[in-house]
Amino acid sequence: MERDKVKGMLWGLIVGDALGSPIQFTDKDNHPWITEMEYCPVFDVPAGYWTDDGSMAMCIMDSFVRKSGYDINDVAETFVRWLKEGYLSSIEGRAFDIGNATFASLSKFSETGSLVNGEESSQGNGSIMRFAPSYIVSRSLNRPEIVREVSDVTHASNRVRETCDVLALILDLHMAGGRSCYGPGAETPREKVPNYGWCVDSLNAAMWAFNTTNTFEEGMIAAVNLGGDSDSIGAIYGQIAGAYYGFDAIPERWIKAVKTWKDIDALIEKFLDAVERKSVFPKVLDLIRQTKKVYCSHIQRELGLGYNQASRMMDWLKEEGYVSLVENDKEVLDEEGRSFTDAYKINWAKF
Repeated sequence: MERDKVKGMLWGLIVGDALGSPIQFTDKDNHPWITEMEYCPVFDVPAGYWTDDGSMAMCIMDSFVRKSGYDINDVAETFVRWLKEGYLSSIEGRAFDIGNATFASLSKFSETGSLVNGEESSQGNGSIMRFAPSYIVSRSLNRPEIVREVSDVTHASNRVRETCDVLALILDLHMAGGRSCYGPGAETPREKVPNYGWCVDSLNAAMWAFNTTNTFEEGMIAAVNLGGDSDSIGAIYGQIAGAYYGFDAIPERWIKAVKTWKDIDALIEKFLDAVERKSVFPKVLDLIRQTKKVYCSHIQRELGLGYNQASRMMDWLKEEGYVSLVENDKEVLDEEGRSFTDAYKINWAKF
């Protein structure tokens, strides 16, 4: 998966949550017009504080990094740690802005260990507001069921599962270089756009903002200023637009206005590295076994990787002892006639 796009999804979620939270629960035109991070009077927190959307997304990423892979029990346990201890909350030691369905479901998990929680009537946006990490894991590991499993921890509703599937298809198209036209567009006047917490309404609101604008920033401003469940609409839009426009399209001033943004960025990078190690690195090892060749351009070409991704694979091969650098006193050419200076010995005992 293209790293700029997946990072755009994750940062888009965080930025949208923090940008929209100051005006959530307001009527559509009964709030200040938001264009920058602002103090949040709803929860009395400074500008740039994320809410439950961001915390739960970080919990999914944190679990994957710690467990070096996907573990649905640990994902649920990390959600509970956020709920009870404020783990990965922007307010140290305290979770806030917790939806009723999420609270009830995580309480049930704590008591029974059930990973399928919630009633069919629990059709809020809690699953799609935190969606990007589970989507990235599901697509990278070729396990599409993961998006529903993570959703079911708090919102085991068929309507929510269907909405997750729709959002996944939108992100699939954006990751492939297309542009989705799902949902309302310019034909729908702003006053008719829903701004509620129902999963279908929230996705439609985010898609309206995406369909009627041409930049990440313009769309985000349109999304959060719908009011209502503005933080989640912003988080959902951020994932959709981040997958389309990429990380570099997100205004840097918004990212740097988020509390502890450097720590969040480090978590995102660790998460994306962990996903690559789990999904791509085994393919590199298989390629070396089959071809008995190891150099960056070979890995890049045979596996269809970008240069930076192939370079990370080479770094991990060295770090984990699969190859070792040897003295090279002559020019070496790869299969395409390009010269390189580093020569490697394959340590077959590691295989």
